[in-house]
Amino acid sequence: MTDLELTTLFRSLAAHKGLASVSLSDLAKEADITKATLFSHFTSRQELENRLWDSFTPHRKPFEISFQGDAKTIMHDAVSHWISFFTEEPMNEVWQIVQSEKWHNKRAVSVWKAYRSMLEGQVSTVLEVLSESGKLDINEPDLASLLLTDTLFSFIDEENLNGGDVEDWMIERTVRRFVELYLPEGQDA
Repeated sequence: MTDLELTTLFRSLAAHKGLASVSLSDLAKEADITKATLFSHFTSRQELENRLWDSFTPHRKPFEISFQGDAKTIMHDAVSHWISFFTEEPMNEVWQIVQSEKWHNKRAVSVWKAYRSMLEGQVSTVLEVLSESGKLDINEPDLASLLLTDTLFSFIDEENLNGGDVEDWMIERTVRRFVELYLPEGQDA
């Protein structure tokens, strides 16, 4: 088994059991190797955890969005992309670990801030393009971006942490209401 495979297995165990609850013995057993073999890959648990945190550095899933169509269609595509990015593997496991550790682990806080910043940047860019094209009329772009980002984070938490499922109607309603807030005067949703 490679270092990457062991780190991935450790991530999966930590997402389901909690980072502090996964012992090196648990990892060795799950990997079907001895603890001695595990120590030939990592000199300590701290090294393994450092590799795990390093693997969480925000990576970007290609985000190609068509700005053809009305604001509702564009926003729906973007919101669906963001939710699926954070709720599909491996990000769902990363999210579970980061959220459970961010209250007492500086690395978790750093990773959480990096992902939030990444999402806020993408949300801001989409809203800016929609506003500049006249599809939406956003007078307070920072506030609109914050509103949408916080809503997305609550959906992501619901799915990843609470085992819920963000229903299509929830996305539809959120997009519809958001677009209605910022439609240019005289345009219908």
